[in-house]
Amino acid sequence: MRISRDEGATWSAGRTLWPHPGSYSDIAVLDDGSIAVVYERGGKGTTHYWDELHFARFNLEWLEQP
Repeated sequence: MRISRDEGATWSAGRTLWPHPGSYSDIAVLDDGSIAVVYERGGKGTTHYWDELHFARFNLEWLEQP
C-alpha cells in the first residue's frame, strides 16, 4: 500500500499487507478516517492469489511508517 499527497507526483515507500501472491479487490476510506481493503491472497509458494478473501483495516500513521 502506498499514499501520494501530491496528486501522484511522488509516493510513500509503502507497506506490505501480505508478502505472498495476492491482489486487492476493493479499497475505501471509512467514516473514522481509517482505510479498509478487501483483497485476495494465496499461501506462501502458491501461484494462486485467489485462494482466500481477507479484510484489512489500517490508519494513515501505519501507512506512512517506513
